[in-house]
Amino acid sequence: MFMWLISLLPEPLKIGLRGTLAPIIGFRVAKNWESAVSGSSGYQSPQTINTIEGSDPVINKSTLKQNFLGSRYLQVASAILSGLNPEKLKSGTPIHVLDIGGGLGEYFYLLRDNLPNLKFEWLILETPALCELAKTKQIATPDVSWTDALIDSSQTFDIVLLSSVIQYVEKPYALIELAMQKAPLLIFNRLPLSTNPHNLVCIQRPGLLETKGSYPVHILSEKLFFSYLSARGRIMSRW
Repeated sequence: MFMWLISLLPEPLKIGLRGTLAPIIGFRVAKNWESAVSGSSGYQSPQTINTIEGSDPVINKSTLKQNFLGSRYLQVASAILSGLNPEKLKSGTPIHVLDIGGGLGEYFYLLRDNLPNLKFEWLILETPALCELAKTKQIATPDVSWTDALIDSSQTFDIVLLSSVIQYVEKPYALIELAMQKAPLLIFNRLPLSTNPHNLVCIQRPGLLETKGSYPVHILSEKLFFSYLSARGRIMSRW
């Protein structure tokens, strides 16, 4: 309700109010990554884990299927279907996906249930806290698993999915370099980009004060990001 009221304000007032509220909710620019880390509770804080557990569609199954339609899940499904070789899609062999920062596996479960003709073998690379949460919720199936480290450096995949993740690591472009070594097709989703010519580091607070935790985040320059990708491969589509 509060955020809805803010949306009704004239733009200059919205900008000023967001700046005033930045220390308690939203985004606040930090000096550097180290200061953002020291000024936030972190990705593995109890508040952050509780927020994920309370909102994740894998746990709250009543919203899982309805969230699929007209959403980011369709974007990822479209990228998979258009990005993979048609022969691979027809072969009936498993599509191997490395889902970096994949949480509790919402993309896997939705794609598995809504693309029944395709078979996936899905590996989710997550923080130790999220891997433990997945274990306690007993949501694993033979086709999806979790790890907090890639043990086999030679292991490769058909796809690396990076949804709402590269902005939350200290070195986003190093993570992209790793992803390019793991698969020929990369899918980026839920990535905040700005028109700023430079990258920014911020502290993100999704809830008032620390009710939902806080964590460091990069706001990447759109120009720099796409210049980097274009120099290393072909951008097949954008949304």
